[in-house]
Amino acid sequence: MVKILALGDIMLGDQPFSFGFGIRSKLNQGKKIVDEEVIKYLSEFDLVIGNLESPLCPKKKYENDTIDNFSMRGDLKGLELLKKMEVNVVSIANNHIMEHGDKVFENTLTELDLAGVVHIGSKKNPYHIFNIGSKKVALLGWSMVEENFSNPANMKYNFTKDYLSIVSELENISEDFDYAVLSLHWGSEFVNVPSKEQIETADNLLKNGFDLIIGHHPHVLQPIVKRDYGIVAFSMGNFIFDYWMNDTNKTGIIEVDLEKMENKFIPCEIDKKSFLTKFTDYFEIGAMHEYSLTDYNKISIKKRKNFRLSAMVHFIKNLHRYQKRSLIKIIKWGFNRILYIISVRKLVHGNPGIIYLGPRK
Repeated sequence: MVKILALGDIMLGDQPFSFGFGIRSKLNQGKKIVDEEVIKYLSEFDLVIGNLESPLCPKKKYENDTIDNFSMRGDLKGLELLKKMEVNVVSIANNHIMEHGDKVFENTLTELDLAGVVHIGSKKNPYHIFNIGSKKVALLGWSMVEENFSNPANMKYNFTKDYLSIVSELENISEDFDYAVLSLHWGSEFVNVPSKEQIETADNLLKNGFDLIIGHHPHVLQPIVKRDYGIVAFSMGNFIFDYWMNDTNKTGIIEVDLEKMENKFIPCEIDKKSFLTKFTDYFEIGAMHEYSLTDYNKISIKKRKNFRLSAMVHFIKNLHRYQKRSLIKIIKWGFNRILYIISVRKLVHGNPGIIYLGPRK
């Protein structure tokens, strides 16, 4: 029996609008982030894989006290949590891993190595062959989400705009393996269904050798489907994150039997105030629906507008939780983001992803 568990986004820092009471802050206060029942369940499996959405670095190393140098950046308390959860493989191929520069990125890989947590998706370690009993599982990590933190001429992790590079890497693995699993950062934030392009990409990846695709980046759950050649979890949503919306806080775990090509979804939820991830009553993930590119972009833009409105409400509701010095920094950070969003408002309709390329300072 070859069973694996896959989780969604694991972000071990504080987001700007949860600055001072987000995941990193709560971990440093000794607060519980993942319920013990969930941790016990994870420990029953040989392979647990997640997407590490934040770099990890010892507190204050290569860091100064600004939003940009603190936001979405975990420290070694976060690494301790990964170990306790028995997450033994993380993909680092995503649009936030380089947010704090080369030194913090390299330090993240070093700390993961020292802790015995395997990473995939970097140029140093693009894939890993994991043994489960007599079977070998090839694990690959890639991102298809553009960002503005990296030097395009010297990418530190696996990034591509099409599926061909991913297939090429799989074909060039010299070791023998029985199954191929891809951790893929892709899609549009807050949209509950994949785009037509993603569906086509998934089918091409499965046809070319992958058995399972574990998607992430949208921060919300998307359908888990069995296609002709394998299984696709288009987005596993968040697993550890300090968001506050209903959709972003519905999450879960996918349990996959690679021999039988069967999967089971175990629902979880993230508490809006404590950010504690725990089991919850079963709920259905939305069904597949194919939209035209124009309609899909409209949905994506609307979802992001709704997010910005909810962020303002979240900020106002939590004014009493911010330190005065942090409050000034958050307002300055938010003002600069608003200026950038206004500057690209005419371009967003053709490319919603442009929102990730603007200045964050």
